[in-house]
Amino acid sequence: MKETYIKKLTKTGSGTFAIYLPKEWVKTFMTEKDGDAQETYVYLKPLERALLITPPAKNVVKEIPMKDLGKREIKQALISGYVRGYASFTINTPVQMSEESILEARNVMRFLDENLITDTEEHKIGFTDRFGEKEFNLDEALALLFDRVHDAMNLALEILTYFDLNLERTVHLMQMLAAIEDHDIDRGVYQIMRNISKLNFKFKNFLELNYIVLVNDILERLGDSSIGVAELMCDIYGIERKHISYPFEIIKKEMQVPVFPDCVSELKEEYIRAAKECVEILPKIKEYVQNKDGKSSLKLKIMIAEARVNTEKRIFEIQSRIKFPRPENKERGVLLSTLQLAHRVREFQTRLESICEQTALFWYAV
Repeated sequence: MKETYIKKLTKTGSGTFAIYLPKEWVKTFMTEKDGDAQETYVYLKPLERALLITPPAKNVVKEIPMKDLGKREIKQALISGYVRGYASFTINTPVQMSEESILEARNVMRFLDENLITDTEEHKIGFTDRFGEKEFNLDEALALLFDRVHDAMNLALEILTYFDLNLERTVHLMQMLAAIEDHDIDRGVYQIMRNISKLNFKFKNFLELNYIVLVNDILERLGDSSIGVAELMCDIYGIERKHISYPFEIIKKEMQVPVFPDCVSELKEEYIRAAKECVEILPKIKEYVQNKDGKSSLKLKIMIAEARVNTEKRIFEIQSRIKFPRPENKERGVLLSTLQLAHRVREFQTRLESICEQTALFWYAV
């Protein structure tokens, strides 16, 4: 199939215009049932300087062969099929799938979308979207994602506040954060990506589409930075990172009470100050994104950049005065993990700065 076609506009008797669609393209989505029908349709989406022609969402189907049936591979394949916008997606396997693999696949599909119908047989597993052409409200979905990321950053701020004061409360906050990041943020990001693939929302041009992809990606990374704070706390407490969702009674058995060096309180003060600023700024960024306010975004971007530079200077100044304990000293490991928290706080600042930069880039001249 060619990359570009030039087609003549044919004027019809009623004064309208018609074009012939490439046969090779139509065959990629038309089923035998469609071919037998008297009417087969496509969607026309007028953009600023283009006309987008897409097939019915229900006709976008995909089957893939798969030999490696590990949990991670099955999960990745299903998520990939979901975000690519397939109405129906099937994994075909040369051997019978284990009950454990089928259970994992079902869990993944329930996590992704309650509207997916699970299809399972001995040698295949997949999903079908029961509402293939359901309208998607991108503005609501993006606003909800901003709110969930704000919740995650707020929890990360509380963790930074209490990690050397109240271990049990800190672990509880870490578990809440892990749940939000996994079940709310990741799920919201995947659902937006799926509807971007399906072009199932209003947009004026492909630049705007690219902007939505970028903002969605940065919000996901802000969620990753938040959970990164909780993961470093696991290192400080001697907890396996993958055990973060276990009940506290179980975690308590492996948890070690850390010995904090004197400099931690000074570092902590800087982390809290910078993280609090980020938590307070995010709702403003949400407002500017929703209003397509490039001018206000540029001003905020400059402010965040200045705050980031000042934070870096203060943290580096504190670090320059630190006398590192000897390798055998338990305080050394705690100190190294505490120092790594600076990277997570800096990620908050740089990623908020990136959203403002992209919003100014796309919307300043509108």
